[in-house]
Amino acid sequence: MTRSSVLLGRLLSETLRSLLSIVVMSGCGLLVGFRFHAGPGEIVLGFGLLLLLGFGFSWVAAYIGLVAGSVEGAQGLGMIWVFPFVFVSSAFGQVLAGQGKLGHDAGPDGALPVVGG
Repeated sequence: MTRSSVLLGRLLSETLRSLLSIVVMSGCGLLVGFRFHAGPGEIVLGFGLLLLLGFGFSWVAAYIGLVAGSVEGAQGLGMIWVFPFVFVSSAFGQVLAGQGKLGHDAGPDGALPVVGG
């Protein structure tokens, strides 16, 4: 078995796990009263965007795991790139435009289409 097949198998299994998570979260949301305000095509495209984002993050995590010297090193390196992305994005609250340097840095970001979509 080639080394690349192990890597691709792991990435595809992560993508399938992400799909399962999306289906479970959407089902729970529908059960508690969430309703989509878009057509079926746009909903499927939104789910596809989430899967593509998860697949991209899986590649970054796989690369970090390959270059790290140990399990602890991979865990530490994995957290370093996630923290700035999450806390500067609009995932936790509205962007404070015009509030000094922080408002400028927290402007339109890569997470906005996924979080606000």
